[in-house]
Amino acid sequence: RQGSGVIIDPAGIIVTNAHTVSDAARVEVRFMDDALITAQILKVIPEQDLAFLKVTPPYPVSRVEIIDSINIHINDEIITVGSSPFLKQTLSGGRVIGFANHRNPDDKNRPDLLQLNINIYSGDSGGPLFNSKGQLIGLMVAKQANQDRLCFAIPSDKIIKAYLKFLEEIKTKSHHE
Repeated sequence: RQGSGVIIDPAGIIVTNAHTVSDAARVEVRFMDDALITAQILKVIPEQDLAFLKVTPPYPVSRVEIIDSINIHINDEIITVGSSPFLKQTLSGGRVIGFANHRNPDDKNRPDLLQLNINIYSGDSGGPLFNSKGQLIGLMVAKQANQDRLCFAIPSDKIIKAYLKFLEEIKTKSHHE
């Protein structure tokens, strides 16, 4: 399997989709300069299709700026970085065309998925979704079968919540040891 990810912590923490690393015996991360590093799977959250990985970068890295996806609106411009063999290191632009609340219909202000008018391909899952200012607003997750230019991304607030919960679990675990 092949997927994408994005560094959210300069300590080498990467977020990606759970479906790209679930049941993997080994995970490797290829940086933009082709450096290949073995990654440790820290946490897989299947119900949210999120996973956190840890790498020891070969050089200093910085994290992307993440903003709360509550500030995303229909028609906002978006950019994603393709990592599939088809669109390797290619920027694609489009717009937010809708919001999906299939898992949590009680919270209309916090969509479960962002609906986008771009194409993604095998290997693009887990890739970053940026707003026009280059801030992370989501993580590419799926395309609509048999539909051109229609895909979905996990909103950044879901990533932020899951990462903060993971950090709290580590903190609580280390206090009990």
